[in-house]
Amino acid sequence: MNLKTELKNFIKSRQASNRGDRTILWYEQQIGCWVNFIESKNLNDVADIFDPDRFEDFLIYERSRANLSDSGVHARFRAARTFFNWLHKRERRRLRTTALDWDPPTSLIEPPKEPVVAPRVAVETSVDRLLASIKKLRWVDLRDRCLVEALRSCGLRVTEACNLLVSDIAITAGFVFVRAGKGEKDRYVPFGDRFTSAFLEYQFNRPPTTCINLFVSANGHNRVIHKPLNDNAVRQMIRRRCKDAQVDYFNPHSVRHLYAIDALNRGMKADALSMAMGHSSVSFTLRRYAKWQKSGLREEYDNSVKR
Repeated sequence: MNLKTELKNFIKSRQASNRGDRTILWYEQQIGCWVNFIESKNLNDVADIFDPDRFEDFLIYERSRANLSDSGVHARFRAARTFFNWLHKRERRRLRTTALDWDPPTSLIEPPKEPVVAPRVAVETSVDRLLASIKKLRWVDLRDRCLVEALRSCGLRVTEACNLLVSDIAITAGFVFVRAGKGEKDRYVPFGDRFTSAFLEYQFNRPPTTCINLFVSANGHNRVIHKPLNDNAVRQMIRRRCKDAQVDYFNPHSVRHLYAIDALNRGMKADALSMAMGHSSVSFTLRRYAKWQKSGLREEYDNSVKR
């Protein structure tokens, strides 16, 4: 079995199933490390290649020799599990019975422990101070305010915000249409008055442009460049705005975390939040955020004390 050829076939299958470019690159990098490890051992027999003990040796190697974190080792395991399961099904589909005398090694060992790390959440007062510091004197001021509100009020990923089209905003219905989010999945996200106000102010002052994206680039003289903003430009903008507002810099993704925990604290159901954020499952949403919400815990404690 030529593992490099099978990896190329696996990548083609991901492309055929319309996975995003970043997802495909992630699989290629993660599984490629295992393929290189197997080749370094000069293993050719199928039983040796897919030996569970051998795969555990790989995980140990990645943690010790490659100095990989627990999260990194778990990522290697997840990617390999998907690849092994796909390969096993592919061999069955080809009716290669001699090549099926192995089980996916990831099904025969304990998965590495995944660390539970608190998400890096933006400080709400810092986000509010940044928004309040924007004077709304120029169209770029209104653009920046609208973009930060898109992160804060809708929980968008920064690339999702950059990819928004003007036509994706349904003001009357109060929904943003997020096209081709993570995993190439579309979704609708509701918003309230704060984003409505920021969007309308920006839209009425947005200069004429051939760019169909909502958030348009500008040069150093605030003249429109007919190209959409990219995620690096957004980070630079937030860094500059944080300095003006005299608050510590916060990463755009930390604003998404703020949106999620704030939504849970306000009583939003986990399944609805999972849909709004474009997560793969409700269990992921709960695992990622429910542990870190405080308001509900405080309320339950106060009620128990009263009783």
